[in-house]
Amino acid sequence: MRNNYGLILIALIWVLSSCKKEISVSVKIKDKVTSNGIANTHVWIVEETNASVGGSGVYNDFFEGYTDSNGELVITERFNTNYSYRIYANPPNSSEGYCFFNEISQHLFLGGNFENQEVVFEYAHCASISLDIHNINCFNTDDSIYYNGVWLNGDRSFSNYQLGCINITTGFVDVPYGDYRYEWNATKNGVTTFYDTTFFLNPGDSVTVTMNY
Repeated sequence: MRNNYGLILIALIWVLSSCKKEISVSVKIKDKVTSNGIANTHVWIVEETNASVGGSGVYNDFFEGYTDSNGELVITERFNTNYSYRIYANPPNSSEGYCFFNEISQHLFLGGNFENQEVVFEYAHCASISLDIHNINCFNTDDSIYYNGVWLNGDRSFSNYQLGCINITTGFVDVPYGDYRYEWNATKNGVTTFYDTTFFLNPGDSVTVTMNY
């Protein structure tokens, strides 16, 4: 009987070890605006096993480390192909605020693809924008303005349409730093005029975009 237990134990160890595979995960942490690497970023991986407690999965801290001076980190570990893994990143100076990040975390090995992988996280610090919109010498309530603001470094945009004798000054809103373009079409007495402006905001900068028409 003891021999049977021994064989079962050996078989169990073999099954568990056969589920593990050495895989390299290449991590890159980048500034969205400059594409420069963000050094000393804390990176960690959490493992979800098949076990459960109270109907919930069991999560284990699997790995943690920091990116090099180029914002890169190569993680080579033995991953269990029966488990799920999620990778997280927390760049330095997070207290200053990031107004853009492409992902908070990312799943590894989606679709059971347990091959070497590359993971990219992108961040951008905050700046702020206020809008100052004035219909100078308003013709009548049919006057209109359509305006559109675009963050040229990413896929964020904002647009709005206003009718009448508009005089608006908004509060400052946090936005990712970088390159911006604002365009507005103003119609008065049936005549439409196009305006535009471009500018760059450094981290922590603030600007008021004035649209007189």
